[in-house]
Amino acid sequence: MKNAINLFLLVISMSWVAQAYLVPGPPGGGGQPAPYPGNPGGGHGGGGLVPGPRPQPPRPMPPRPPPRPPAPPYNPPYNPPYNPPAPPPHNPGYGAEVKSVWIGRDVYNQSIRIQALAGIGRQYNGWEVVSARANTRPNSPARTDVALIADGRVVASQINPGYQINLYPQVRTVLSDYSDLQLNIGGSTYINDVLIEIRYGGGGYNPPHNPGYGQNIDLNVYRSVYGNDRIDLTQYFNLASYRGYSIQSVIITATSRYNTGFVSLLINGNNMGQVAFSSNYSQQGSIYLNRPAIIGQGADSLVLYTQGDMTIERVTIVVR
Repeated sequence: MKNAINLFLLVISMSWVAQAYLVPGPPGGGGQPAPYPGNPGGGHGGGGLVPGPRPQPPRPMPPRPPPRPPAPPYNPPYNPPYNPPAPPPHNPGYGAEVKSVWIGRDVYNQSIRIQALAGIGRQYNGWEVVSARANTRPNSPARTDVALIADGRVVASQINPGYQINLYPQVRTVLSDYSDLQLNIGGSTYINDVLIEIRYGGGGYNPPHNPGYGQNIDLNVYRSVYGNDRIDLTQYFNLASYRGYSIQSVIITATSRYNTGFVSLLINGNNMGQVAFSSNYSQQGSIYLNRPAIIGQGADSLVLYTQGDMTIERVTIVVR
């Protein structure tokens, strides 16, 4: 009897537990399990499962910017080395030639047989030497003497040539089977090349002798001077070719290294005027003659006398 009572109480307790778990839903829907963390909406019927958030479509990616064009290649500026301009060559006409000799080295106390190196042989017998010019570069602060030697005698000379050798024979120099033309360097300088101008049956370059019309004689000197020095301008051109012309003025282009430098013009030893240079930039100074000096008639020597450390770049002689 006691066991039957215990069984009856167990059935009643289980029935109450089942009724407590069921949650009423809408009519006809029956009961549903109570909600729990993993099932917030309950079971079957009106309660059902609550749908989760609807998946959103992926956001479109922003458009990519167009590719940048490649940067242009960098071209560094080209600074060519400074080369002093060579003097304007004569314009050889009919029966004139210019022979070139490549040296390309330092020359120290040496004579160079430029006639043989230029290939001037017997076919040029009777031709006359007009000039010998060379592109040079100073390589020593000491004095440098340059001479043009023909058949053992000096026919032209120059002191401290700077960047340019200009030798014009002061006497008539005619080539023959026995002639030997040499360039003598006393001291040291770098010689790039030598130009020899020869002319058949002529007396060199002769400008038209028509006094009354102005003419400029441009000389590229490019010579450095220190302290008291002198530059013989007749070493840079053939003075005899301008016989009968009168010198009106002389224009000097120069630079001064430190303090003020002075340049005086001496014609046959007479001081014709003075100009001053006080900048390390190129400056021009003009000397006007109070009375014209006629070449070959009282004007046979043209010399620049310098005071100070300077570079004489160009000289222009105005003649008429």
